Amino acid sequence: MKMIAYLHRAGENKSPDHAQIKQIRSGNLCVRILSVLMGCAIAGFTQIAMAQELLRKGSSGQAVVELQNRLQELNCYDGSITGYFGDQTETAVIRCQQQFGIEADGIVGASTYNALGIGTTVNPDTGFENQFGDRLRVGDRGSRVQQLQQQLQAAGYYYSEIDGVFGSATQSAVIQLQRDFRLPETGEADASVYAVLDRGSVPTSPTNRPGTGLQRGDRGTQVSELQQQLNRLGYSVRVDGIFGASTEAAVLDFQQRNLLATTGEADARTLNQIRQSAESSASLNVRRYVVIVPIPTTTEWSRVLNIAPSATPRKDRLGDYAEVNRYTTPEAAERIAANLRSQGFPDARVIFR
Repeated sequence: MKMIAYLHRAGENKSPDHAQIKQIRSGNLCVRILSVLMGCAIAGFTQIAMAQELLRKGSSGQAVVELQNRLQELNCYDGSITGYFGDQTETAVIRCQQQFGIEADGIVGASTYNALGIGTTVNPDTGFENQFGDRLRVGDRGSRVQQLQQQLQAAGYYYSEIDGVFGSATQSAVIQLQRDFRLPETGEADASVYAVLDRGSVPTSPTNRPGTGLQRGDRGTQVSELQQQLNRLGYSVRVDGIFGASTEAAVLDFQQRNLLATTGEADARTLNQIRQSAESSASLNVRRYVVIVPIPTTTEWSRVLNIAPSATPRKDRLGDYAEVNRYTTPEAAERIAANLRSQGFPDARVIFR
């Protein structure tokens, strides 16, 4: 009997079978996976909290290091990267806050994070997400470039096609914005550019007024682009980036011919119409009236460039010559040729192609 009782108890305490072992291991694996997921979630929440940490005088750590680096990039801070938020850092924060037109309290909160370009924000008006630190530059393509072009156009800086290609026109628009807001003229759309576009502010001392087009007295790359477009339409305007009397007269004439408000100021509607007309003219495969100047020597070529910076050297059966520009009417071309002859180029003439 004792032996039977012993065997019975041994049967009750026997090791678990294969199915039980598999179930236990499966349960342990689930626990481990759940622990990892919870750990990742906690780490993510911690990162978000750190990214939005309120920084003020007396703060320290990696967040302050990143702040000081960013302030240096924006030319607001010229001190050492110490990771400590002291008087010099506070002064730099206030300087940048004033530059971006937000409350200048020296405290880095949500609005200052947004303006300085630390983190990721979404413009509530446009719905565009700006990934600060991931800047756009010449050669980039895609929807983010298209969004940038739309924002630049809405601000009055970009008048070319919304094509999602970061080319020279987009770069020129970014540089003009950076110049107007006294930012480093890199030609790249970084956090400071997005902060200006999202805020929709107007600079205190602009060379032209964003959103109001171009008018007499304005200077910059936008004016140069306008002058080039006018020349493609047959006008004779010096491409110097200065909106002077000749540019104003050409704009006024274009407005009269196209039944636009004849103000002489290139507002958004006029600029758009000029751009479309210039593009249509350039795309037509027709003969043109071309102003040329023979250039037998490099000295002669240099003289031509001083008067016509956009001239192009050519060589064919006519020999070596400078193609000054192409025009849609013989009258416009002849005016340029006559002007060149009066400035010491007696062989300047018009050819028909």
